[in-house]
Amino acid sequence: MELDEIKETVINARRNTTLTREGDNIYGVAYAESSVVVLKGNDCLANAHSFNTTVCIKGRNGLVKGRLGTKLEIVNYDENGKFINNRIVIVDGINILEDCYYFLNEFGEFCRT
Repeated sequence: MELDEIKETVINARRNTTLTREGDNIYGVAYAESSVVVLKGNDCLANAHSFNTTVCIKGRNGLVKGRLGTKLEIVNYDENGKFINNRIVIVDGINILEDCYYFLNEFGEFCRT
């Protein structure tokens, strides 16, 4: 997916809040500390920008990235909406690197793009 294909950008800049959007081709940023962004749709991108933030994508072909200490979650569904797998990780700088986009493969493993 290219950034010019994004149809909406969602930024959660308030502390201790959760922001949820549904639709395809959305770019979401959890910007403020202790904020959460949940995107439900296909071909979405999410960025956990500040410490102790969380991003979650529920759909197909989602990509997530974050900074050290952030939580990344992907929930994969097939084209019929059937659950495939999901996983949550914390960006630790060793197994999951900062500012690199990740997707979830068919085995439920985070893979760097």
